[in-house]
Amino acid sequence: MPATWVPPPKPWAWRPPAVRRRWAAWSLSQPATWWLPSCCHPWCASCANKSRDLQRREADIAVRHVKPEQPDLIARLIREATAHFYASEDWVKLHGHPRSAEEAAHLPFVGSDRSGQFLGYLRQHGLPLTVANFSCYADHSVAHWALVREGLGIGVMMDEIAHDTPGIVRVLDDVPPVRFPIWLVTHRELRTSRRIRVVFDALAQGLLEPPLGKSADEPLPPVKP
Repeated sequence: MPATWVPPPKPWAWRPPAVRRRWAAWSLSQPATWWLPSCCHPWCASCANKSRDLQRREADIAVRHVKPEQPDLIARLIREATAHFYASEDWVKLHGHPRSAEEAAHLPFVGSDRSGQFLGYLRQHGLPLTVANFSCYADHSVAHWALVREGLGIGVMMDEIAHDTPGIVRVLDDVPPVRFPIWLVTHRELRTSRRIRVVFDALAQGLLEPPLGKSADEPLPPVKP
């Protein structure tokens, strides 16, 4: 290596230190790809299925779907969201339109893990499923939703996202919705850092409503004959 060689600067090297921080991290990537572009810009955001450790400052702010138990974290309940079961239009043409939990017993689903946790949750929700019902698995929510869109099986998705996805049909209509909270969480520096407070308040406001130009009230597209 020549003595005069200088490594190229990192892509983010020009940014001020405050901007290099990961302001917001969302524990579920698919909702993050739907919400964060509109409510996080121009701040940095990190999307992952795995929760970031706020106490270790892996992120300054996190969007979670469970209330944190750590006493030194600050959490604000934004609202409650719902999810239902969905499949692609092509899948419905092939398998019909199941409406009850009993009809799901012999239908293919897209799994989220091989540990049995997702299967256990579906059973608790009233679906008489076994491992044999899973046609494939994807532990990343973006990949999971892509498999549902490709017609590989039934999947669960947040209603706002499903309503904004072309070619998707709600199935298992008689099954109650999955309800979950949206928590905005940060560390104790919220009380001393104006920058974190500004972003925290902006995110809290942005998460109250669907992103600009997207609506959860629009009906899903009908199945084409």
